[in-house]
Amino acid sequence: MTERRVRCWVAVGLVSVLSACSPQVSSLPKLAPSAGWGAAVLWGDGSLLGRLPAQNVATPSGTDPPSGGVTGALLAEVAAEATSRGLPATALTLPGTVIRTTLDRTAEQMAERATVRTELLDGRKRLRAGLIVVKPSTGEIVAAAGTADDGRLLASTPEQTGSVFKVFTLLAAAQAGIPLTARFDARSPTTLRGGAVISNFSADPSPAPVVTLETATAHSLNVVFARLAVDQLGLPSVIAAAHAAGIPSTVTLSAQDPFTSLGNTPMAARDVAGAYATVASGGLHCPVHLIASSTAAGLVPLGPCKRVFKAAVVAQTTQALRSVVEGGTGRRAKLPGRIVVGKTGTAQGNLSALFAGSTGDLTAVAVVVGSRQRPLRDIAGLSEVTGSSLPTDLWRTFVNAYLNTPQPGRSP
Repeated sequence: MTERRVRCWVAVGLVSVLSACSPQVSSLPKLAPSAGWGAAVLWGDGSLLGRLPAQNVATPSGTDPPSGGVTGALLAEVAAEATSRGLPATALTLPGTVIRTTLDRTAEQMAERATVRTELLDGRKRLRAGLIVVKPSTGEIVAAAGTADDGRLLASTPEQTGSVFKVFTLLAAAQAGIPLTARFDARSPTTLRGGAVISNFSADPSPAPVVTLETATAHSLNVVFARLAVDQLGLPSVIAAAHAAGIPSTVTLSAQDPFTSLGNTPMAARDVAGAYATVASGGLHCPVHLIASSTAAGLVPLGPCKRVFKAAVVAQTTQALRSVVEGGTGRRAKLPGRIVVGKTGTAQGNLSALFAGSTGDLTAVAVVVGSRQRPLRDIAGLSEVTGSSLPTDLWRTFVNAYLNTPQPGRSP
């Protein structure tokens, strides 16, 4: 390695090394000390995020939990996506391989600060907080922060979504021609045709015995959504809407379990973000992805964005989600001068709580869980954590900071 190349590596980073110090990607091992390390992983701006190990690279099936905090979790996520998209595992062990991600380094720093701040609200370290941020128009993951107990990204760890799942019932209802002005019996509890007994969440009581679908959405009324999904629409149509929006077919949603309509099926926040991004983009689904490109051959290109819902279906769903923020359970997500749409969700037993929301070309899902599967009760000064509390605050903290930070090519 020449002295000039050493100075270039230290001063300007990996991409400048490749462009200014060496015209060939294959010369990368000569430009940086990489003994024992494999592929270089870059931020979206081309600077170095980190390197994958030369051996034991994580695969989609999972091996050992990653180490190294959020950075280690991100690298493991990159490795998993790379192999799932056809990149040979051996390519990840080669120091000459360069993988460029979609991650925005500034957004990632903000997301990490916001998640850490949320976790510190409980001085006894009983909280885990995560964020996943997606650009609806492209499906690019802008940031992902927060880790689960096993060291993996919390946003990639399946958790019950609670009422966040209700967006799929809204989509199915709009497809079936049911307007937001349709009125429903909101008295709790109620018994469905199959005998299941459904109650409204105690933190979200009904404002009246009979309410419109829009009001039921704003107040997240379980009895209305369960009756609509199970007795009127039929769960298969709701499940079809979920998969069309972006929930992978590998997530098994039971058409026989009425509680499917209330989000009892564990799924990753990453997948939820992709589905909410579909709504935010007007019904166009763009595959959610972390990898922009790779110098190694074999990476399967992503399919194009495609329309999965009619504009009118999405417009009605968006109006319902806007009511959640304007006067419902998601009021704490309001941002001055911006239209925000979203949905709160709390899992059975308070094991997890989420807020999924969008504003402009930005969709983010905030998730909070108890460490070691501890219920989110009597924690962080709250009798119970719900989707309308810490997750909504986490979402707003990040989004407000990110949107008010000048970015190249983006209006503040």
